[in-house]
Amino acid sequence: MNEETRTYTIPARFWDDHVDRSNDLHALRDAEVKWTRRGVEVRLTEEQASELLSDAEHYAVGGGGFGSEYAGLMRSAQATVRRMRDTEVTA
Repeated sequence: MNEETRTYTIPARFWDDHVDRSNDLHALRDAEVKWTRRGVEVRLTEEQASELLSDAEHYAVGGGGFGSEYAGLMRSAQATVRRMRDTEVTA
């Protein structure tokens, strides 16, 4: 990656779902990904991080009118939002 990047550790569940739904896998192809016991450590450009955070915020508040079967994904999205914001504050 030639652009400035930042590393985030987010829940694996939300990362996997985000990648599965991504309309532009090309935009994620340069992302450095490492699975850890705590989740997924991803090194993202500002553009990639912005897209991931926007997606997480949408799911965190139930933006799609999701049923109870999406409760786990919503909690994972909420944790993603918290972790990404905490990373930005401490960086």
